[in-house]
Amino acid sequence: MKETNLKCYIKNVAFSINNVYNLIGNLDEENKHLYYQEDNISVTLSYKDEVNINRENAEYNINMTFKLSKEVEGKYLLKGSNTYIYLKVLTTKLEIKNNSILINYNLTMANETFEGFEYYVEWS
Repeated sequence: MKETNLKCYIKNVAFSINNVYNLIGNLDEENKHLYYQEDNISVTLSYKDEVNINRENAEYNINMTFKLSKEVEGKYLLKGSNTYIYLKVLTTKLEIKNNSILINYNLTMANETFEGFEYYVEWS
């Protein structure tokens, strides 16, 4: 495992989300895992033919898998009440390159769909 510089962002115009981070993380090239801290959130990302992202802090744990053109179930755990919210994640774009990942996706939660999310991470 090696330390690596990261640039990552998550965007969604409808929710006015435009979070950009320049961070230091850890890269496990052999197993294709990336670990980093985003404010108070621990992020674990694994990538091969699909991408799995786990984001966790004291209040919640969210786990989402991204498979191109597939709708996949995700889980959002609210730790305070020990309540699971099940998500549907539809990946509309998935680009996994040697040192970057780009994902465009839509989320459905409680029969309401939120479109137009974009997640990007690049390491060097």
